[in-house]
Amino acid sequence: YKRQLFRRAPRLLFGRGQHHEPLKLLPRLNPADYADLYEMLQAGSRWNVDFIVVLSLAAAIATLGLLQSSPAVVIGSMLLAPLMTPMIGLGLALNQGNAKLAYSCFRSIARGFLAALTISGVLALITPGSDLTPEVVARTTPNILDLLIAVFSGAAAAYALARPSLAGTIAGVAIATALVPPVCSAGVTFAYGYPHEAIGALSLLVTNVLAIILAAAAIFRMMGLSALIVEAPRRFWVRHVVACLSLCVLLISIPLSTAFMQQVREGKNLPHAFALTNDVREILLEYVDELDGVEIIFAGRSGVHRDSNPVDIGVILAARDPLP
Repeated sequence: YKRQLFRRAPRLLFGRGQHHEPLKLLPRLNPADYADLYEMLQAGSRWNVDFIVVLSLAAAIATLGLLQSSPAVVIGSMLLAPLMTPMIGLGLALNQGNAKLAYSCFRSIARGFLAALTISGVLALITPGSDLTPEVVARTTPNILDLLIAVFSGAAAAYALARPSLAGTIAGVAIATALVPPVCSAGVTFAYGYPHEAIGALSLLVTNVLAIILAAAAIFRMMGLSALIVEAPRRFWVRHVVACLSLCVLLISIPLSTAFMQQVREGKNLPHAFALTNDVREILLEYVDELDGVEIIFAGRSGVHRDSNPVDIGVILAARDPLP
């Protein structure tokens, strides 16, 4: 099977070319490892029953984890989702000018995200509640750092898949790059009637997808997986697809950079109040107990000027009559 694979595919560069050989920045693959990589990406990118079932389960788990605001459940869905494989496969297809593999990967990516969006929307509609949890909100405001994370994660995934000894690191890459949670966040926000937040979640998804594909293509090229003999029609569509993806990344990086600078100007989110110390709480409770019809609504020490001396303490009381 592997011999037939090499006869059909364009002749590859495995480190012996003279004029078209790229810089030797990364280790080269031997023909056997390339055949295993190609077979794995081709099989993992097929839109079949296994892909549909695993993706549907991952989308359901991610949605329920987002609705419960459970980071552990959301991480579990990242490990289960099979969407990383077709993205890496598309990066290899761009290097090889393999239109058949590119179409198979693109179809799985598009259908997979549509299925996950539908499943998350339906689960959000049938689940009581309409408030966005912190896990959902966290995926509605992407910035340029998310783009960089996706670039490094895509590069790490491509390199790990091409090196059999590093296959165990794929789980960490899947956690670092969120693919299913953003699309499920978009489904939840659409279902709850938050279009602005839904657009933010979809922009995070698009950012991750584009960055992973381009980073994987770059890593495979640096590893020597480039076709020496590529017909003019193949070169035409490959160049146009790569140029289009690169342009999309540049365009989307503008609002992401703007969002990052705005977050820098606003500063990090800090709690406005911390719990009172036990001594102060006891004194306050004793004082309130002596007043008839008085109830403590809120009591806390300042979260902004917590290092000041004396520490500012805020107390909100409810009473039937005016307080002394």
